[in-house]
Amino acid sequence: HRSIDDIIAEAKYILPHTQEIEWVDDDILMGDYEWYTEFFTRWNQEIQLPLYVSTTSINVLKAPFDLLKLMRKSVNCVGMGVQAIRPESLKILGRAWDNENQLKMAYDKLAAMGFRINLQAIVGLPVKDPVEDALDTIEAIIRIGKGCVCSVYPLQIYPNTRIEKYCLNNN
Repeated sequence: HRSIDDIIAEAKYILPHTQEIEWVDDDILMGDYEWYTEFFTRWNQEIQLPLYVSTTSINVLKAPFDLLKLMRKSVNCVGMGVQAIRPESLKILGRAWDNENQLKMAYDKLAAMGFRINLQAIVGLPVKDPVEDALDTIEAIIRIGKGCVCSVYPLQIYPNTRIEKYCLNNN
């Protein structure tokens, strides 16, 4: 992790110019419990700006209640990556470990703690029927978190990545 002192100093520098800060990290709950406890305690005391953070279902389910309670004081929205719902699509995205039941349990845990939740999906996957795949994912998002915010992004394929190799090998 970066130095908490450095992050707080950067936040203080931009504080007069913003009303919210997005935590640009793929998974807010993937790190060290003690570091996050210290960070959120200091953020709540020194910055007092709402944060938008991102995470995955598995890390929501692993997160201790006291850490989520501390985060709730400063996090106004949690972006949770659903990405796709079909097992074969999740495998393409490197998320074969995820599933609808797990996503629903994670969503319910966050909702019960009072977090606003933004479920995120990726469409346009290199599958036989990308439209049906996308529709299945959207329908699952509705089942998981009816009425929540949903962000849907088109798949972006970057050079020299595993997904580019998959696409090239599978036409």
